[in-house]
Amino acid sequence: MSTQQDQWSCYKCYNLMLDNYQQAREQIDQEIKQLLKVIQNFISSILQISTPDFKVDDQDYDFIVNKQAGKKDFYYKYCLYFEIWQNYINRETKQLIECLNMFLIEVQKIHPHNFIQENSNQEEKRAQKNNWQMVDKKDQKELCCCLAFNSNSTILIAGAQSQIILWKFSQGQLIEESQILYGHEKPVTCLVFHKNQDFFISGSEDCTLRVWRKQWVQNWISKSYKIYKQEVLGVLLDDQSNQVISWSKENIIKIYLLFNKDELKQIQILKKHNSNIDCVCMDQKSKILCSSGSDKQLIIWKKNQKMEWQFQYVISKTNNDNICRMTFLNETLVCVYWTEGIVQPFQLKDDKYVEKLELQINLNSQCDGEILFPCIYNKQQDILIMKHYKYIYIFNSNLVQCSIPIECQDYYCYGALSNDGKYLAIWDDSSKMIRIYQNPQL
Repeated sequence: MSTQQDQWSCYKCYNLMLDNYQQAREQIDQEIKQLLKVIQNFISSILQISTPDFKVDDQDYDFIVNKQAGKKDFYYKYCLYFEIWQNYINRETKQLIECLNMFLIEVQKIHPHNFIQENSNQEEKRAQKNNWQMVDKKDQKELCCCLAFNSNSTILIAGAQSQIILWKFSQGQLIEESQILYGHEKPVTCLVFHKNQDFFISGSEDCTLRVWRKQWVQNWISKSYKIYKQEVLGVLLDDQSNQVISWSKENIIKIYLLFNKDELKQIQILKKHNSNIDCVCMDQKSKILCSSGSDKQLIIWKKNQKMEWQFQYVISKTNNDNICRMTFLNETLVCVYWTEGIVQPFQLKDDKYVEKLELQINLNSQCDGEILFPCIYNKQQDILIMKHYKYIYIFNSNLVQCSIPIECQDYYCYGALSNDGKYLAIWDDSSKMIRIYQNPQL
């Protein structure tokens, strides 16, 4: 399904709401006209009533009011009442219409595809303003399952089969392929840079982690750690405590202490899953972990005062689909289901994450097919990068979509966001190119 078709699926929802709004206004106008007609008929019927002359007795005056004078006085009074009611009805109608307009605006804000516009010209202008634009692209024929930027976005590293390519990066441009790093024996599956220092960690299908550090300007060296019996699927780096969190096609999460920039010491193994682990995410304070696996369990772990991770509970959920990627958005856990393309938020309540079905978002009904492109949240710019099938969605922390999705050529696509939230690097298997997209707000 093309991006335009995906967009029009959202227009149907918008147009349905707009039709209901217009119907409500038309119904209000019709009821007002009917009410005014009733009042006018009532006055007309009153004026047709035959009344005799009547005498008014007063201490100072005796006079006779004939029926025409009475009818005239009666008419003026009811005209006054009619005007008062007419003003009241108009005032209330105006307030009601203002409320409907405010409701329409609020619905547009919370709609997951809030780039909808009233006509094609506005759509085009808004799209050009809010869409992430491609600013550079470079060929990379080798399989790339992962990418990562360094802390100041001067280097982009990319997996290239069993190798790692270092690209010099400046102002959205891949300047040159500066170096190729060798060491892994099978495809590289994950990469993570330290946020404050010049070293990074890679994981591979060869069941190893490698810690890479810069020895001098043009030389990187690494140490290898064979830590699993099956391929490594992911790695997280807790920059505050220098803990390395890794997982694989086994059912355990391993915690390592990183010291001397390239030394790893195993300090903990987390066991609760019954089958291989698909994804793990850590909150912004590095105090909570959430893991999900093929056993379809969603497990919460917390770090105690001794910096040890402890099992807390299994999150209750109604959907039995596998979770392919997830992330924390402040106090909300956001998960993406594998086959159904559903984004499911879990909100913190009484110190537990609770499923919020009313906040669920349907992306598309295609099965995703891969799990190595993580959800990426940049708190500074309030950007959430979320991949499903061959589309890259950009949300904010309220799960409002900020841009038309980026469409890749197939679902084997992988990416990374620069630390300043300005650039998004994507590689897909069909084009075999690294494409750089720029944030339209920066």
